[in-house]
Amino acid sequence: MHCRWNSLLVTVLFVAVANAGESKSRSAPVHKTPDECYAAMIKSGKEGDFAGTLNCLATADRQQMLGWLAYQVERHVFFQTEQKDAALALLKKNGLGDTDIMGLMQIYDSPGGKGVAKAVELVGSRIKEPVLFAKDATELLKQKPDANDPKPKEQPTPTLREVVIDGDCASARLSGIADSQSASIYFKKEDGSWRITSTPPTDKKKADRTKR
Repeated sequence: MHCRWNSLLVTVLFVAVANAGESKSRSAPVHKTPDECYAAMIKSGKEGDFAGTLNCLATADRQQMLGWLAYQVERHVFFQTEQKDAALALLKKNGLGDTDIMGLMQIYDSPGGKGVAKAVELVGSRIKEPVLFAKDATELLKQKPDANDPKPKEQPTPTLREVVIDGDCASARLSGIADSQSASIYFKKEDGSWRITSTPPTDKKKADRTKR
């Protein structure tokens, strides 16, 4: 089963948040450009501002990300790990106690289904308190460091390059995480604000396309 979110983008969105401090309450700002949205996402991640991070994602993508986190939490219940009780309590608190997330993903990923992305989006849409769930789930899923493991190196912030705006859609490149590694990143406008999406732009013929 595969989710549409590529591993590089998942890293950008949540690794910084997982290592941050307490979540801060902040009103949802309007991102006037893709660059502004990306900068806000990086900043909110470093500050542990889960509300700010989620506000940088388009609605469907935000729900997919939350649903994917819920799936990872449910795995602790399924495999009966030491965190199974905390995982189940977290799912119940957010209205997912009776939801078979793994089973739902398998049904949606079956021939003729809508795919795993749609399944996790549905799960994410059911979460009662998205910001608190993202914070609690990320904390629960954080791996405990092994005293014998070397201290992980601080990862550089990926650089946004080659921004192309096409009406209410935009695309760009992310580079700088590792040598010779880069990935595409996409944006769309929702309610007048630019947000990150996993869906590539489809209309390449708009007259107001700009590139820098």
